[in-house]
Amino acid sequence: MKTLRERPTDMSAANAVALSPTVQAPALQLYPYQRRWVQDEARFKIAMFARQCGKTFTSTLELALDVMRAEAA
Repeated sequence: MKTLRERPTDMSAANAVALSPTVQAPALQLYPYQRRWVQDEARFKIAMFARQCGKTFTSTLELALDVMRAEAA
């Protein structure tokens, strides 16, 4: 049985998400809920996350992408 801390090993490259077509970086492997959170461009968002599920990583990724988009504009 997998624990929440373990990333599944069956995540293929097709399941990986390329977050920006202009940034030349390897695609990140995100869980579906993380992908939805990052791709949601709403000004205000509310979520209920479990412990140890990547809240900080996902939020930091979203902030970094916002900064890159602002700098590119």
